[in-house]
Amino acid sequence: MKERLVYISSIFALVAIVAFMARDCSSKNVELEIANQNIQALTDSTRMVKNELGKVQYERTVFAGDVESLKRLNGELVKEIEAQKGKTRVVTKIVTEVVFDTIFIENDVVKLDDSTFIIDFSYKKDYGESNSIGFNGRVPATIEKTNDGLSLRSSSTSISDMMLNMKIYTGIKEEGGAYRIFARSDFPGVKFDLDGAIVDPEKSFISKKQSPFSLMLGGGFGYGFTNSGTGFFPSVGLYVGINLLNF
Repeated sequence: MKERLVYISSIFALVAIVAFMARDCSSKNVELEIANQNIQALTDSTRMVKNELGKVQYERTVFAGDVESLKRLNGELVKEIEAQKGKTRVVTKIVTEVVFDTIFIENDVVKLDDSTFIIDFSYKKDYGESNSIGFNGRVPATIEKTNDGLSLRSSSTSISDMMLNMKIYTGIKEEGGAYRIFARSDFPGVKFDLDGAIVDPEKSFISKKQSPFSLMLGGGFGYGFTNSGTGFFPSVGLYVGINLLNF
């Protein structure tokens, strides 16, 4: 009986050691993945690529880690995280630059009296897909007589009803073992400068997909026929686990 208890204790000790080593190995693998992610983020910059639809979009590798580690990597993003209420999982910064070609504005000159005029102007352009720009404005002008002839003077131009609609697609994707933020718009002349971070990546809803299969070593007790009759006996085995959520 004593030998059996020693055998059972040895089995449980072996199972505990294997489980601890597996958990420690898994933790170190996660830390290595996060370190590699941040190395790519530190050395990366916003770049322009084409997606599967042939559309131009901008991408950049994001940072990953808890708030304290992110403070050392990107303090500006951490300030935005700390300014939010509730649990923040992902934070992004998008700087948008729009470059317009030459535009022609319709105008209408209104005469108030012999020397005072108002120049009204308006512009509206629809690019489709919820992308458009429009504004109205006016320029007061006066004509004065001087010794040299006539002089045209204008005061401050006022712009009213200015409107800019721009549809932007953005998100985070995994590519080449790293997470990247992307942004795209069909608005002509748009460029993006991107920055982003995943907070607490081990707890985040964004996590690297693990293998659906795993090996488990376990031990326990069974009851049945033994060499000395029937009774309890120790058992140990190697099992294959399947995680259906990873398919």
